[in-house]
Amino acid sequence: MSEGKLSGDDLPGGRVVEAGMIGAIAHWCEFLHGKSSYIDALERITVGLDAEAVVLSRVLREDPHRNKILQFDQRRGYSRTTSLTRSYAYSILGRYFDKPKPGSIWFKSMLEHEADPSLEEFQRRRNLVDLAIIPLSVDDKTIDFAEIHFADTLKFELRALLNMVASTLVWTWKNRAPGLMAESFSKSVHRCSEPDVATPILSMSNPAKLSRAEYRVCLFLSRGQVFEQIQSELNISASTLRSHLRNIYAKTDTHSQSELLYRLLSFARAESSPYGHLKTG
Repeated sequence: MSEGKLSGDDLPGGRVVEAGMIGAIAHWCEFLHGKSSYIDALERITVGLDAEAVVLSRVLREDPHRNKILQFDQRRGYSRTTSLTRSYAYSILGRYFDKPKPGSIWFKSMLEHEADPSLEEFQRRRNLVDLAIIPLSVDDKTIDFAEIHFADTLKFELRALLNMVASTLVWTWKNRAPGLMAESFSKSVHRCSEPDVATPILSMSNPAKLSRAEYRVCLFLSRGQVFEQIQSELNISASTLRSHLRNIYAKTDTHSQSELLYRLLSFARAESSPYGHLKTG
């Protein structure tokens, strides 16, 4: 299940790719010594690995369903139904959960057993493709994991980079500051107790990362225009509009026109667009 270790020399252009993670590892080490926040460290790793989210989890060995997590999620707070709220380590490791080797990597795409339905549903809603689990440490009562969620199929180069990063994460994890996790979990619980308000789709930050055309479709829908009017305004065919809508549904975690309209109309319309001035008729 775990991947064999590869050095930077085994990877085409490996030293260049490896160098791209130096800044992320530096922030990770600062976090482990209490000099930086876990959010900053996990964000750097997420970006460095071209991932969707990175989770640090602490899971009880006697009851894997009891776990605590620290996370950086590219779409945190965007939708309640797609938020990362738990560890999926047990879902991946299965019967090997109680005795994982620190630094090994377990991929969902390489599972030999049937996947956890809740993980399948979470990935479907988020349009995620793979999940990598890296055991960081194992003690008598708990196991710590790094869990990395990906929106794209992992290529050889990225899998090799993960092998190099995994050993570094484990080695530095051993030398973390005492009480670091307890303090971080306490801060995380405080953050999670705050209201989880979805960001308006048409806000200036463009949280769903809509294209210019997709943004305009949403803008017209929010103003009550029907499909025929939108096609005329944008000078596009019905099939092109359907394609835009499919992309919008996927990016906004909605599944129908009515659900999308509810999301669009539940918030005040954005005063300005991330694409500058848009002609709306």
